[in-house]
Amino acid sequence: MSGKVKIAENFELDIKEHLIERGVAILGLRGSGKSYTAAVICEQLLEAGQPVVIIDLIGEHFTLRERF
Repeated sequence: MSGKVKIAENFELDIKEHLIERGVAILGLRGSGKSYTAAVICEQLLEAGQPVVIIDLIGEHFTLRERF
């Protein structure tokens, strides 16, 4: 398993090393882009063939189901 998830223009995470083996936390103030960042990570993981589980109590990620 290899590949990278691009978070921003100059910032990417290795799928195996950073997301699978270690995990990740997305922290920030309200409105700072936490949900958007999580969606970007999930989309790229799905494109790389990795399974993703999302517990979305308020429906912010419903479009991921429609796209994948």
